[in-house]
Amino acid sequence: MRPFALQKNISQFPESIELKRFIQTSDYTEFKTLHECNDMLIKGMKNTGKDCLILFTGAAHRLGKGIEINDDWLDKIGIKNSSVFLVSDLKKSWSNCINIDILKNTFYSFGRFDRTIALGTSMGGTNALLLGPSLGAETIIAFGPQYSMHPDYVSQIIQDVERKTKRNYFVLSTLKAAENISNWKYKCVDDLPYSNANEYIFFGDSFHDLAQAELFFNSEVSRSSCITLQHVGHDCAASFSEKGILEELVGLCISRSRTNELVNCLNSGGFVVAQAKSRDES
Repeated sequence: MRPFALQKNISQFPESIELKRFIQTSDYTEFKTLHECNDMLIKGMKNTGKDCLILFTGAAHRLGKGIEINDDWLDKIGIKNSSVFLVSDLKKSWSNCINIDILKNTFYSFGRFDRTIALGTSMGGTNALLLGPSLGAETIIAFGPQYSMHPDYVSQIIQDVERKTKRNYFVLSTLKAAENISNWKYKCVDDLPYSNANEYIFFGDSFHDLAQAELFFNSEVSRSSCITLQHVGHDCAASFSEKGILEELVGLCISRSRTNELVNCLNSGGFVVAQAKSRDES
């Protein structure tokens, strides 16, 4: 048995309802499918601007609540008329099943851009941190990412999550996907070769978020900003959106603002910052 092998018999899962919705939903009707295989789905929406926003979906093959794909939202975050490149890790592998050569070739065939930004929530945030640099992302924004899903790092976290969410089918299926990863190219986000991208990472204070955040804070790799918040759930981007500050916060990250400016923005939405670490303070 693996160190965090699930005790429930969930080895067989029906095709994901979330995946069907992701592929068929009207939210993505303007997107052209650029690549599709068992491991990865890539869609793109070309626009007239010189920027590109790369979005990495989470384990439900969806974007975080509040992250919109329309001209108004792109304008509000400061990249008006940006093209959008959408990547879904269909195996829920935290990038370990992604063919990086196919991803890079597909992206560079999609277009060349003056500025590239990568953004994702949860597993999508991890994938943004791992894959964004290979696509030339100069800014990476991750909401509630996992530092690792490998048992060398998080066996206790996985056991706690399983125990506390034992009736949540989606959570259990996600843990099962992590358990089934056999070839770990990335045991943690620090397994990536050095990147000079500006990385902005935000966490709520659920028990599993705090455990992952601690790994980021203790990492020897310095990041532009890493922030945890009090009384905020895993989907912190949705909380920011509900308070009307998500677009401003993302825009500040894109403009490479300092951590104190991000904290001020969060405070303006009524959020309490529990911990903040920046590259300047490392």
